[in-house]
Amino acid sequence: MKSDNKIFINNICIETHSITIFFDIDSSEEMQIEAWLENKNKYKPHIFYIDVDNEKRRIVIENQALHSFIKGFPSESFKLSLSTMTKRISYKVSTNLKDIYLDDIDILPTKELLAFNNRESIPKNELLINEQVKIQHENKLELENITVLPVDTLNIGSCFSRSVFKTHEYFNPRYKEFFYLKKTLFHNSFISLFSDPIDFTFSTVEDLITGDAALYVGIEFIKNIDKQFIDSNFKLVVVDNYIDATSPIIKYGSHSFLTYNKYLAESIFKRLFSSCEIIYPGTKQHLELYQKSIVNFRNILTKYNVKNVILIGGRQSQYKINEQTNQISPWTDKMEWILNVNKNWDKVDRIFLEEIPNSIYIDKRTTHWKSDVFSPMIGGASPSHYQSGYYKELFNDIISFLSRDSVDEKRYNQ
Repeated sequence: MKSDNKIFINNICIETHSITIFFDIDSSEEMQIEAWLENKNKYKPHIFYIDVDNEKRRIVIENQALHSFIKGFPSESFKLSLSTMTKRISYKVSTNLKDIYLDDIDILPTKELLAFNNRESIPKNELLINEQVKIQHENKLELENITVLPVDTLNIGSCFSRSVFKTHEYFNPRYKEFFYLKKTLFHNSFISLFSDPIDFTFSTVEDLITGDAALYVGIEFIKNIDKQFIDSNFKLVVVDNYIDATSPIIKYGSHSFLTYNKYLAESIFKRLFSSCEIIYPGTKQHLELYQKSIVNFRNILTKYNVKNVILIGGRQSQYKINEQTNQISPWTDKMEWILNVNKNWDKVDRIFLEEIPNSIYIDKRTTHWKSDVFSPMIGGASPSHYQSGYYKELFNDIISFLSRDSVDEKRYNQ
């Protein structure tokens, strides 16, 4: 959440070795300001931390350090962000400030934003290959030791699997007759879940303890994955690997990792990632860490005698549909990202199935369903938000592995 305190940027001074941004504070309280540059695309973990001289009310950026940072991201646009130690602060920019051009960097002031753009262009990759990694897996015919419905279930993943377990008419209104969703781990990388705890009191950061972040972020710091299973008696774990196919991992300490998910991407805590190593999905390092985390996950399943795991193999949709007009169009501006994610997704799914071969793999990589331009999900239209029929079909795929007698009895009694 942004605070009501206002910062007013009134001048920018360009010197040989530094850029100094002067500000005033419209507040009677003493405030210690933190500053950083972040990519305007919040999902890219490009962070440049900046020293603030709070006593003299100025933000000082070393030219060499700034150029060294920004040159690594051709064509990218960054914004100046400000906060206290606990919450984000909005700011205003003087209308008297003019655009500033420094080599390949444009500093562009607007009324409520100070942007730093990299003017250097990046060659467009015209060769986009729609790969599909071969996954061979033989499923068991039925979930084991399930005689009573609803099934006590744990979900680990993203909207691809979580949306199956929603009562909204768009999804599956009667899912609770078949599954009791006891816990959800949402937008957490397996690499993060099975790393060491983070030595940081996240409860002091306002945007990590409000909204949905309050429900799902804590485990990123505490790493209490074992506790999720104690006394839960899960009979089924439903997993999708979307996060380990899309979200970078922040190395925050020798053996600690954080998922750069949507909650951390929107948090002021991200300013502390400036000097951290970023590990991207699909890289050798990421896949090796992922493999180790799945071995640890397998050990947890064994420890708590969880015999049933369903892995949902998915895809970012290359196409979107307007169901009102039946018009179909490609996600042209996102296609490179979509194809890269899909390739990464196959790689982690294959590792998962190699390490937990008793899993049931529901392969949804080939489907006629497309992204819904009027999706009711948070975020709206997205390559990862499908038509209603996709989630209903996936639900039926899952219950097809339940005992036929129990399913037929449930449906007969409806």
